[in-house]
Amino acid sequence: MAVLRPTALRRRDGPSSLRWRRRHTHADRSSAELSFVKTSKLQTLNTLKPHRRCRPDGELDTSLADPTASLRGCYNLPSDYAENRGLLRAYLELLRPPNVVTAIADVLAGYAVAGRAQPRALPWLIAASVCLYAGGVVLNDFFDRGIDAIERPERPIPSGRVSAARAAALGVVLLVAGIGAAAAASRVSAGVASAIVACVLLYDARAKRHAVAGPICMGVCRGLNLLLGVSVEPAVLGARWPIGLLSVVYIAAVTTVSRGEVHGGRTGIATFALISLGLVLAGLTAVALDSSTGRFWALVLVGVLAYRVLPPYWQVRKDPQPAVIRRAVKAGVLSLVLLDAIIGAAYAGPIYAAIILATGVVAGSLARLFSVT
Repeated sequence: MAVLRPTALRRRDGPSSLRWRRRHTHADRSSAELSFVKTSKLQTLNTLKPHRRCRPDGELDTSLADPTASLRGCYNLPSDYAENRGLLRAYLELLRPPNVVTAIADVLAGYAVAGRAQPRALPWLIAASVCLYAGGVVLNDFFDRGIDAIERPERPIPSGRVSAARAAALGVVLLVAGIGAAAAASRVSAGVASAIVACVLLYDARAKRHAVAGPICMGVCRGLNLLLGVSVEPAVLGARWPIGLLSVVYIAAVTTVSRGEVHGGRTGIATFALISLGLVLAGLTAVALDSSTGRFWALVLVGVLAYRVLPPYWQVRKDPQPAVIRRAVKAGVLSLVLLDAIIGAAYAGPIYAAIILATGVVAGSLARLFSVT
């Protein structure tokens, strides 16, 4: 490396000294980089200059490159970053974040029914619910990959953005993690989580193709998810398990209609869904009237739920087209949080219900970014 001596600098103080310093400084920098390149490939990547470019064929464009560019090679960092973001987006689409958030509301509602006992168990139950639901929707896409290749080729698996093997592995890991998290809360919770896993696998692999068994199985999954929150108190679970039937009937109605999201539905199915939703609203009204802590707000929320779900499903009855059905299904899935909030208000008061509703706000925000099916 050349060293600038003080005497040399004093002699070269004219116009040519600036050119001399530029020429030798450039040579010094090149020598330093040449030695730096030899140290490690990782360190070399950190020395990449913004002005280095790669041609479309992947070769280095040396017209703008510095003298050591050919030694460092060509790295398409922007394209790699975009590819990683696309992969992350694909996995998030597979997990359906808006739906997963609604599962948290189920556990919070069940926890209110149990009297909010054992607060240390609640985080484990929430984690279990998230893992179980996420694992279920991932495996749902895995088992549907053949149908989605025809009806929904944009989904992560048929589009090739996520391989079927990785999706299956992710789904299994999430289900096992869900049981493990529930076991950290209590043995009874682990039993409920295991029942959820059994219903999830049954639905994804077999029942979903059956017009009656499919919606019922899906409804049982959500009903058990509500009871997962109740499971912190086994005695309460044994006495109040029928409250889970509200979620069973509600989700069964929504699932029945959702079968027409691609090819359209039938008026009779929409009528069945409206009757089922009416029964759920009647049951929630009874729960609200029996409350001594949040009767008024629970009744208000019953009215809000009716306003949210009855009009879109009535519209499906009038015009069972795929677009209309998709809007109704989205409203039904996101409004499940209102059902949970009604239960929360009845058993724990309006402030607790507001906490449950907050999960609905999050789910609604995520629904603008990811599909809700």
